[in-house]
Amino acid sequence: MLAPLAVSTAGTLLGIAAVLSAAGGFVSTIVGLRKSRSEEHSVALEQLSEREDELAKCRSTSEALAKENHKLKMARASEN
Repeated sequence: MLAPLAVSTAGTLLGIAAVLSAAGGFVSTIVGLRKSRSEEHSVALEQLSEREDELAKCRSTSEALAKENHKLKMARASEN
């Protein structure tokens, strides 16, 4: 009588193990996706900061060149 009980219990235990394994896989997938999203967000913020710095430098250079261009145009206009 113990043999059928052992087989029945083993099947139940295997089913429980399968459910727990699937749940663990699901949880680890969710955690991995959240971590990946968080890391991508921090990388995107870092790149945005770098690009804002580059944009500020470009604006500064552009303004300086615009002033120089204006001075040259005014100098040519006064020559004529």
